[in-house]
Amino acid sequence: MTKIRKAILQFILKLFAIAAACFALFVLYFILLMLLDWKVYLASLVFPAALLLVAAAWLLPWKKARKGTLIGAASVAIAGVICVGAMTGYNAYLDSIRIIDNLNINTEEYLPFDENSKIAQLDSEASLRFSPLDDLPIIDGASALFPLYSSFVNATYPSNIPPLNREDSPFRYHNTSGGYAALIEGEIDLMVGVAPDEGTLRYAEECGVSFTSVPIGKEAFVFFTNAKNDVESLTVEQIRMIYSGQITNWKEVGGDDLEIQVFLRNGNSGSGAALEALMDGLPVTATKTEYVFDLMSGIVEAASDYENHRGAIGFSFRYYVTDIVSEDGIRFIPIEGVEPDIRSLSSGEYPLIHEFYMTYRTGECTPEMQRLIDWALSDEGQTLVERSGYAPLH
Repeated sequence: MTKIRKAILQFILKLFAIAAACFALFVLYFILLMLLDWKVYLASLVFPAALLLVAAAWLLPWKKARKGTLIGAASVAIAGVICVGAMTGYNAYLDSIRIIDNLNINTEEYLPFDENSKIAQLDSEASLRFSPLDDLPIIDGASALFPLYSSFVNATYPSNIPPLNREDSPFRYHNTSGGYAALIEGEIDLMVGVAPDEGTLRYAEECGVSFTSVPIGKEAFVFFTNAKNDVESLTVEQIRMIYSGQITNWKEVGGDDLEIQVFLRNGNSGSGAALEALMDGLPVTATKTEYVFDLMSGIVEAASDYENHRGAIGFSFRYYVTDIVSEDGIRFIPIEGVEPDIRSLSSGEYPLIHEFYMTYRTGECTPEMQRLIDWALSDEGQTLVERSGYAPLH
């Protein structure tokens, strides 16, 4: 009877020891699950399974069963090592790449937390600094404003956020049309860009979504031509007549006897929305199919081609052309005799000034989103607006 009691006691002690080991392992697993990448530690579930198999082998009295269970445990453990190694390598690969869906801008040159980045920076640490535990707003934006909102991320977000456009990253870039579509569909929280066009607003209405837009800066909507085109200036009315097909030759507006080649953008771009607003209901009918471009950089590059497109006219936002593309073969056309520069933009003298916004879905502004918007309107945020090459609100 004493031997039986002793065996039972040993069995219970072993059981408690194994239960305590399993509990400790599972606690460690869930801590890692919360703090680190879940994909790697999901694979580590094989280790508790291996421990349970070892426990079974220890408790079972049969030698053969114990041997088979130990072999199974070793197999599961080896598989776990392979899984964890593979997932770690895969995550390292994901961290080493950046998914760029649109080549309208070389985003690699304007990334946050990069000492070689071209983005503007403050002289000291920002007064707003989110922690990794905050509900970070997922931010997206227009091509022409990517350097600006990247500088916002650099100033206020944790430096260890996932890379641009990764599924779990709060930092996105899909340009104007893609950004507004993502906002409507609830994939992002904040869209940085000019006001949406009519097509975007119709889509939002169909989806039962409305926008709240907060202005954070100003930019010039510009028209450009080949550097060798000597037209001196255009009026807003002449722009409308050119794009509606009523003026077709540069000599009609004081230039050479040369056919006007009207360049347009495809899709719902920010600059396309600005042109739509400028036309004030007039249809755009003045271009041929070959003069419609998917990317703004295509318009700029084609307009600089003197041999084939000396008579070109295109449109964009000032900063995009001057700093992002930096094409020497084009020049801005003064509008109403005013050159589009920071001075005329800040003074309000240039006639085609557009505010740009932080836009979110009405009624869905989180405390963190409001903090970021308020900071963008602060002296620090407006300093980054100015240093990024745009005109601040104040």
